[in-house]
Amino acid sequence: MKNFFRTTVFIISIVFLASCSSDDNGGGGASFTLGGEAYQVNQATLQIFNNMSEGTSDASISLIGSKGAKTGSVSFNVMYNTAEGIGGTYVSDEDSWEEIEGTYSSWLSSYTVVSGGGQDMISSNQPIGPVEIVSHGNNQYTLEFDVTYNDDVTASGNVKTTFTVQTMNID
Repeated sequence: MKNFFRTTVFIISIVFLASCSSDDNGGGGASFTLGGEAYQVNQATLQIFNNMSEGTSDASISLIGSKGAKTGSVSFNVMYNTAEGIGGTYVSDEDSWEEIEGTYSSWLSSYTVVSGGGQDMISSNQPIGPVEIVSHGNNQYTLEFDVTYNDDVTASGNVKTTFTVQTMNID
């Protein structure tokens, strides 16, 4: 139930943030590659759920970019020790339902490509590959990844930008 709540809040937040102007959170010319195509970052979000009683945090870190009339996004749901912070290298939990610090949820991490004026959408989850997050302070992070999804689509990037950060404390 806890994962359902988090996923629902995350989806609602992404829809809300996607409706904002791309000028709100410029990627400074940063880009990531998805399915062999480069997408210019126009939005970066970090949504953190701090589990106060366990001392752990689940976070969803996402990039949204554009390539002409296409919009592409990648997101990774990572788990870490709250006191140590989000910075670190994460590996796929390989579909385990156990939440283990230092991993990202394969089921909740995904990509999406929307084209044709919103008529065509491709998405998948279950990435395998390393994901690294570096915190530079003042909501600026580097998200570095090189993953392959269950439909053999690859995604990679080394994006340093300012993220829109939302934090929720859960007892």
